[in-house]
Amino acid sequence: MMSPARCLDHNVISPSERADGWKLLFDGESLQGWRVFGQKGGSRDCWGVRQGQLENFSAEVDDLQPCGDLVTVDQFVDFELTLEWQLQLDGNSGIKYLVSEDRPNSWEKVLLEYYLNKLKDDPIPDHEARARVSKIKWNHSAIGFELQLNQQRTNYIADTDSTGALYDLIAPVQGVNSPPGKFNQTGVVVRGDRVEHWVNATKVVEFFRSSQGLWARIERSKFRLMRGFGRNKRGHIVLQDHTSHVSFRNIKIKPLSEP
Repeated sequence: MMSPARCLDHNVISPSERADGWKLLFDGESLQGWRVFGQKGGSRDCWGVRQGQLENFSAEVDDLQPCGDLVTVDQFVDFELTLEWQLQLDGNSGIKYLVSEDRPNSWEKVLLEYYLNKLKDDPIPDHEARARVSKIKWNHSAIGFELQLNQQRTNYIADTDSTGALYDLIAPVQGVNSPPGKFNQTGVVVRGDRVEHWVNATKVVEFFRSSQGLWARIERSKFRLMRGFGRNKRGHIVLQDHTSHVSFRNIKIKPLSEP
């Protein structure tokens, strides 16, 4: 697997990792280097640091005022990313990458219409339905390739909404057990045209951004009317706010090319 050598202490870079080009994206003490998507700064009281973990607290606040995805200040082109995550049972989150904040205004409209139509056949509580289609939510929700994190009661299901999937596009080659209440390791490799997803030392997704197979999948997905989706050659790393309590630590990146 592409992960760097493990350290006894969390959120640190060992001398060998540093020599190999690895950098910390989270120092274990602050949100330095991160901000809310679509904002100049601030955490909107939903992201913070607790006991050396970067946590999303949106499950503890009004879900009609979503906090927004957390985005790196820096952008990257080719890279290896590794981190550890822990989700509440039945929780949902994701790691997005190659994300641009400069996107067509029509994208939010497309996604809102998608969810409005989906809700007609999806009986959920009114407050949750309103949260899903909140314009505030989509103003601060990144759109791009996403490695899905989904803490189901069993994670042996392999579909486009299960842990490790390229969300809504490619299912992992196998279901990966990610036990609730424990930290799991996840990685993303972007090397030119090729992208890999890793979960707990297992490569679960590999695809080529220029492949006809990928674009055929996009044309069948919720992203089909978002012209330009998936075309970014550089972009931000994003931690998703999906109103689930999620914790991250040991967030490290090895740039493979200049941004």
